[in-house]
Amino acid sequence: MRYTFLTFSFFLFLATPVIAKNNSSPLQNKIVSGFFAKRPHVPDSQVLQLLQVANKKTIQSEAARLTVWNIYKGKIDGLAGDLFNFVVSSDVVMIQEWIQTSNLVNLAKTFQNTNATMAAGFWNKDDFMTGVMTAAKSDPTYTEWIRSQYFEPLIKTPKMALLTEYYFEKLNKHILFINIHGLNRTSTKKFARQMEQIEERIKDYKNPIVFGGDFNTRNKSRTKYLKDWAARNNFKLIQFSNDPRKKILDYIMTRDLTVTSATLYPSIVTSDHTAMGIEFY
Repeated sequence: MRYTFLTFSFFLFLATPVIAKNNSSPLQNKIVSGFFAKRPHVPDSQVLQLLQVANKKTIQSEAARLTVWNIYKGKIDGLAGDLFNFVVSSDVVMIQEWIQTSNLVNLAKTFQNTNATMAAGFWNKDDFMTGVMTAAKSDPTYTEWIRSQYFEPLIKTPKMALLTEYYFEKLNKHILFINIHGLNRTSTKKFARQMEQIEERIKDYKNPIVFGGDFNTRNKSRTKYLKDWAARNNFKLIQFSNDPRKKILDYIMTRDLTVTSATLYPSIVTSDHTAMGIEFY
């Protein structure tokens, strides 16, 4: 209770200049101008950032393996080792909250025989690009990005989706992977519009699709919308047995694929999100 009161008091201290724009102290103005400052959006010409190339045109796996993980901007020590292991052991890794710090950029350069492509949405307060990144064992046959039409409150940041297609030679399939970070702290209506943007892009796509990421389904309304969206677009939401997550924000769904295993990695604690994995063909 004490911490709740202190948090509320600090919020009121910050909010005073916003609510009543008069009689605010220089300290309040300085904190608010930094905390609530609108983050600059990445221009279209710079959204796609190629961090590493695979120099391969196909993925050779007979049973494909995917990992999906929100890495919490790499804030927790030990993240690099865990992420490296996922990249080595997976055909495709879809990452949310990728941030272009020197540590993560240097990590991406160690991903041998791997394509690493980022869709950047905005520069954070430290002037690092932030967005989603997909790493795969071949270069994509097709790449596209989608910026959310609506932005998150206060700092007005968009969220990104990255679409990359790869050819799995032994499966004889082109498969589209959609890596999304869903809008947070906005209405369900605005989240729905972000999902509709995806729907509009894939309505005529004929090959199999894997769609995953952090959807920020923080309430029942969003969760219901996501499930209805999946059913309407003929996706199967992956169910994880013995799921320990109290609030489920991250999902994987597939269309026209057979999933043979689905795994959560709760023992890996170098992010505030649990990594997810599936194998499929």
